Amino acid sequence: MLKDSEYNFAISILEELQKEHKDIFEICEPYVISAKYLKTKDPGILEDTSSIILEGVKKILEAVEKQKK
Repeated sequence: MLKDSEYNFAISILEELQKEHKDIFEICEPYVISAKYLKTKDPGILEDTSSIILEGVKKILEAVEKQKK
């Protein structure tokens, strides 16, 4: 797993990309949400996510879980 500082770095980069390139917001958003969830394990993050974005988040989280095994 990543350290908090590594999650923060990844989140910052993705959020900056989203600001600079609005057209890739939907592509980056599942990664931002996934990183925030993996860092905090706060289920509220997932609960506040739209169903369209949540679909991508679940795929990312499943891939992360597979890598841990």
